Order: sequence, then C-alpha cells, then structure tokens
Amino acid sequence: RNEWQAGLKYRELLGLSFPIDLFGLAFLGNHSYEGQTADLSNTKFNYIQYTGASFGLKKQIQGGKSGAIYAGVSALYGANYQTLKTKNTSLYTAPDAAYIKAKGDMQLQYREPSPGFGLGLDLNYTFNWNKNSLFVSVEDVGFIHWQKVTSFEGNSTATYKGTEIVNFRSFTGDSLFSNFSTRGFADRFGIKETQKSMTTLLPFALTARYDRVLINTKWKAILQAYYTYMPAYIPRLSA
Repeated sequence: RNEWQAGLKYRELLGLSFPIDLFGLAFLGNHSYEGQTADLSNTKFNYIQYTGASFGLKKQIQGGKSGAIYAGVSALYGANYQTLKTKNTSLYTAPDAAYIKAKGDMQLQYREPSPGFGLGLDLNYTFNWNKNSLFVSVEDVGFIHWQKVTSFEGNSTATYKGTEIVNFRSFTGDSLFSNFSTRGFADRFGIKETQKSMTTLLPFALTARYDRVLINTKWKAILQAYYTYMPAYIPRLSA
C-alpha cells in the first residue's frame, strides 16, 4: 500500500501586470504623452528560477480500490529572483520635452550572485468511484531564503532635464551610463539602496482534474483547472 517516490524539479516563472500607460510608454515612447501625466501605478513584476530534489510517500487508501494520497518535501536551490512593485507612481512629460518629472512609491529587488535555499511541500489526493476519478493537488507550498538581495525602496519626486556634455571629444560615456544604471536612477530619486538577506514564498500551483470513462471504455472525458500564484496569472481551464 505504500510507494516511495523521488524526483527532480525545475521551475522558471515570470509574472507581470501593468497599467495601459506603461504599455504606451514602452512601445510608443512618451511623445504621445506630451503635456500629460502617464499613470504607472500598481505595476507588479516577479521572476523566479529554482531547482530542487523531491522525496515523498504515496499511500493507497481503502484497500487500494478508491484512491491514494501523496505527501512529499523538496529541497530547493534558488538560482534567480527579481521583483518590482509600484504604488502611486506617475511620469509627466513637459511640452517640447523640456523635462520629465517622475514621482511615486516603488520597490525593486533582485538577487546578487549568491545562492538561495528553501523547502517546498507537495500534496495530492486521488479519489475513484465507479467510472469517475477526481485528482486535486497543491505543489511547492514553501519558501526560499536568499542570502543576499539588493533592494531599492522609497517614495520620491525627481525632475530630469537631460545630460549636458561640455566637451564631446573628451566624453567617454562612462558618466552617462552610470547615471542611467539602476543605482544612477536611485541616486537621482533619492531612493535608498540596501543589501540584505530575505525569505520569499514560493509560487505554489493548484490543480484539480475530473475524469470520467465513457460508455465505450476506450474514451475518457477530462475537465481540468490549473492556477499558479504569480502576478497576472489567469487560471486555466481545459476540457
């Protein structure tokens, strides 16, 4: 009645939700927003990549005729993590592009070159009766602890009028590129940079599946629902 199971897993997930103004800025530029304010609030971006080794026990219930239950645990290695969140954030473009003014509340975090370690729990249950079968599962309920994460957080306002190049012949571009790096933008906005260890929850997955054997046992009807806890993820339903 008992069945031991072991396996390897790899997950790489990206979730992104954003307002329509951010779409317009990214693909059309801010010319169409001249003299207007683009709303960039409630942007959510999350990217995570990890691998792991799982081990668990599958146990038959009621004599092995009506179903089974499985419980397993995974040891996880975090390879990459990035996240961005904005609250009340906007970008104003002055007429003739004389300047742009950005203000808002944002949080940007990304993993530095250091590992992350965590644990995940998997549970599923199968129930059979007559010609019907029901399967429900939850995967990767757990966490990853990242040893070193760079974080930019703050609420600020900044006006940008361009970059002045006094002598083009001696201009190397180094200062320009550094100004437009993540740290350059953070300095301009007065946003504080910190490095810390942190723990994040895993993007758990929920699955429900119903099977029914039709009159001709060579055919089966299946209805399945699937959901992953990530920004903007739309639950999937298939038949």
